[in-house]
Amino acid sequence: MRIFLGEDKTKQNGNKFWLDLQCEEALELAEKLIARIRRELLEERKKRTRRRVHRREPGSSVTEEYLRRQLKQILLRSGLPGQSD
Repeated sequence: MRIFLGEDKTKQNGNKFWLDLQCEEALELAEKLIARIRRELLEERKKRTRRRVHRREPGSSVTEEYLRRQLKQILLRSGLPGQSD
């Protein structure tokens, strides 16, 4: 199996570089590349999740405060005793 690695653009005729592999070597290389891509994608997902959680924390406190105010208003409207603060 031949894998094209690139071309030398510095020369006028442009030498092409190939990697010749046996079938087993090509499969092993493909498995390693797939594993590396999966690791990188997993890392990227973890980074995005960390960023999302970090952004959500300040927003969640605002949401919690909003819900507390709404609950207090509902309790005040319902006339439950001890909810006048």
